[in-house]
Amino acid sequence: MSNVDTIEALTQWDFFRDLDDATEQKLEASSSTQGWRLAQVATLPGRYAHYKK
Repeated sequence: MSNVDTIEALTQWDFFRDLDDATEQKLEASSSTQGWRLAQVATLPGRYAHYKK
């Protein structure tokens, strides 16, 4: 999991340039997964699970 600051450094893109600096810095420095339900998603079959080898 990477925060936005890391991705911006790699891509040289400024994703939230229209936000005020304080809000932008707080948002980009965080890497919260709250609300993503990752534990539930992790139990789902893979995208190509229905294909047989």
